[in-house]
Amino acid sequence: MADVTNLRIALGVTALPVARAFVKAQLKREAAKYRAESMVVAAIEAAGAGPILELPIGMPFRAGVEKAGADHLLFVIHPRGTDWALTTIRVGDETFDNRADLPAAWAGLTDDALEAASGVKGATFCHNGRFIAVASSREAVLKMADIAVAEALG
Repeated sequence: MADVTNLRIALGVTALPVARAFVKAQLKREAAKYRAESMVVAAIEAAGAGPILELPIGMPFRAGVEKAGADHLLFVIHPRGTDWALTTIRVGDETFDNRADLPAAWAGLTDDALEAASGVKGATFCHNGRFIAVASSREAVLKMADIAVAEALG
């Protein structure tokens, strides 16, 4: 009986730090999610009724967009290291459908080919799936976003 009791104590002593680590990690994830959602909602309030949301950094944004009821938004831009990203907004968790896709003419293009197709100097990449594009500067990504909005609404 003593061996079983000692084993239970040993397992409990071993399991407790592991369980604590899992709980702490989950709390950190939830806190980060809340911070991102709060930043997104604040950015939406600051941006007004335009179809493009600019975030200060890349972060999960769809939950904040939904929480704010920002159905007018079509695209999100944010800095990404040394360049800028233009991303679509999915319509839900269970789908890859977007509120609006990036222009079909951009799909799979990079660098000079994308600059020629988009007419934007500094356009560097568009995924074949048309859910993300990248530009070398904020100005370039804003031009790409404006073009994408015009095509989506046109």
